[in-house]
Amino acid sequence: MRNRIAEALSIVVLLAGSSAVSAQDVIDRDAFEVASIRPGAAPVPVPCASLFELTSGRLTISATVYRLVTLAYARDCVTASNLGLISGAPDWMQKEIFNIQATLPAGTPPSTTQQLNNGEAPKVQAMLRNLLADRFHLVLHRASKDGPIYNVYFVKEGRIKLSADQTKPFVPANPIASPLEIKTDRVTGIVGLRAKAIRIGALMNALQLRDSRFVVDKTGLTGLYDVQDSVIDVGPSDAGVNVWPQIMEYLGFKLEATRGPIESLVIDQLERPTEN
Repeated sequence: MRNRIAEALSIVVLLAGSSAVSAQDVIDRDAFEVASIRPGAAPVPVPCASLFELTSGRLTISATVYRLVTLAYARDCVTASNLGLISGAPDWMQKEIFNIQATLPAGTPPSTTQQLNNGEAPKVQAMLRNLLADRFHLVLHRASKDGPIYNVYFVKEGRIKLSADQTKPFVPANPIASPLEIKTDRVTGIVGLRAKAIRIGALMNALQLRDSRFVVDKTGLTGLYDVQDSVIDVGPSDAGVNVWPQIMEYLGFKLEATRGPIESLVIDQLERPTEN
């Protein structure tokens, strides 16, 4: 009798172990089918240096690991660098270029280079996170730090309107171009601006690129929006002077400059990948 009980218990244990293995095998994990990583020719002076192209079946990128992390975790690279939002990494993370060629699995939702840059390509971003973990042995955790921020509110309708077509964002003919068209004449102080079927995040990204403040979207605006053709007189200014707050106010937004918590990424482990 005891032998039968022991045998039955053994079968239960084996089945439990088998079930655990099977469950592990069928976990849906976003990953590139094939990924080749090789070191670039020479170090670069800025951490956000990168060239990348995303097509329906392939991602080709030359970038620092710092830039790869900002793409994978939907961070604006320049803002992250200016505000120190990625810390704890070895020095080479910001200087050494790696050339990556990766094949996307069949059925991956189509995304553009611009969408990846804006943090709007979740499947590809998940693949990048797994690539960083598997090949660079990246381990990180999130932390909060106090820093300069803009709280952005929407207070006046008229120049920002819901796009008639809400099915998909506008995609420029040049895949690396911004869907937000901006022409600035620093001498006369005239700014030309227009956009069609963009997310409000595109405006926020433009703001972050022009000021060392983290932008917090408090507009509550979702969907796709058109920015009417606008000619804005911001007055003559020197190169490097940020006129984006004036432009945002013209478009109907209110910017509150203050300080507040900003989520940062802390690197716990990172290694150079082996060539393949």
